[in-house]
Amino acid sequence: MDDSDPVTELIRRWRAGDPAAFDRIFAHYARSLARVAEHHLSRRLARRVHRDDIVQSVFRTFFRRGREGTLRVHDSAHLWQLLVRMTVFKVRAKWREHTADRRDLRAEEADGGAWLAEAAAGEPGPEEAAALVDLMEAMVRGLEPLHARVLELLVEGQSLAEAAKTLGKTRQCVYRVRDLLEARLRQAAGDAG
Repeated sequence: MDDSDPVTELIRRWRAGDPAAFDRIFAHYARSLARVAEHHLSRRLARRVHRDDIVQSVFRTFFRRGREGTLRVHDSAHLWQLLVRMTVFKVRAKWREHTADRRDLRAEEADGGAWLAEAAAGEPGPEEAAALVDLMEAMVRGLEPLHARVLELLVEGQSLAEAAKTLGKTRQCVYRVRDLLEARLRQAAGDAG
């Protein structure tokens, strides 16, 4: 680390447990990262995801990984490059999330969001709830333990990244399992219908 670099000193202080250093690092980079996020967000995605949410997510990840000791920052230039890469990665991840299946913002424009209004119109009735329980039981039968655990975590509301961390697996592994589970669910729904 370059000792003459004030950001390097802030990083050193933050690692030593100084909470004011955290605030100063955030204040130093947040506005510039918000512009980077805004530049990479499409108009459609920007309607769902605010640039500040991306920046907060970047800093949550940065500070968590910094506490865990998995980040090595040499100086302010290196830190800036790392934060920009993380910001672009987070925007791309949000794009993938919001263009998947029923969340697809491209479909939302095509049908005016009618499917969303229909889906949110009311709670499932007892028959629909029972059908869902039957479908879930049929789906879980015969699953490998990892697949069953991923399903359990996703049903509990964990994100794919959180599930990966909980299981000690890569995100790509959890994405593959999720894709397999979705295919199995579609097949089970087709067989039940």
